[in-house]
Order: sequence, then structure tokens, then C-alpha cells
Amino acid sequence: MAASGCFASVKPVVAEAPGADLELRVWLGDFREETEYAVSQAAQQDPLAHPDIRQAVRVAFIALVDLELLETQGRKRLRGRRYLQSEFYRPIMLEDARFAARQEMIKGVMQKGRAFACKGSAKKLAMQIERARASDPSR
Repeated sequence: MAASGCFASVKPVVAEAPGADLELRVWLGDFREETEYAVSQAAQQDPLAHPDIRQAVRVAFIALVDLELLETQGRKRLRGRRYLQSEFYRPIMLEDARFAARQEMIKGVMQKGRAFACKGSAKKLAMQIERARASDPSR
């Protein structure tokens, strides 16, 4: 996110980040993994079978994703989005299709998360942060 000029700096955090203006929360849930075989598993295990038979699978990862952009001082929610992320992967060469599908899932969530957080102009986002802070009764 910082590389595109969207934010001055970006740090992954597990707990509170002192001095941060924003927090992007990403929740993944309701995971579903599906593996579809084009040939029987017995045919895949045959040592004399052509290598292409062993990779005749398609893996799908499906997850519910919740994104939330929060102003950190008052813990005010600036915006949120919930969507279903799905990635389908068919291996090209002998590789771990499940691992590759998971990586594609993570990459897709990161790309959509970045677009969600960087939506609009920096000036507009700064105004949203100030409005959230001004409406905070604890200040």
C-alpha cells in the first residue's frame, strides 16, 4: 500500500500500533476447500500413468472476507465490506495445487483489501478521520 503512495507507511500488527491513524482489519471465515479430480485416484496413483494424469485436478478455495477500516483513536469504523472470495486453480506442471490455490486466495484478498483501503483520495480519507475524531464523545 505504501509503495503506491496510498499511505505514508504500512505496518502489519497483531496488537495496537501506537501512533497509527488507521487500522485495516481483515477477517477470513467459512473456509471451504473443494478438490475435483478428472480421473480416479487409483489412476493418479498408477506409477506407469502419464504425468499429466496426476495433475488432472482442480482445487477451489472459497472464504467469506470481512474488511473494516477503523480510525484508531476512537475506534470508529470508517467503512466496511463483506464479500465471498473464491479462487480456482488447475496446476500446469507437477506442483501442489492446494498450496497454489491458497496462495492465489491470499493474493486476491490482499489486492481487494488494498483497493478497499485506498478507495478515494488521501484528502477525503483525512477528512473522514477528522470527522470520526470530532464526533468521539471521549475526546
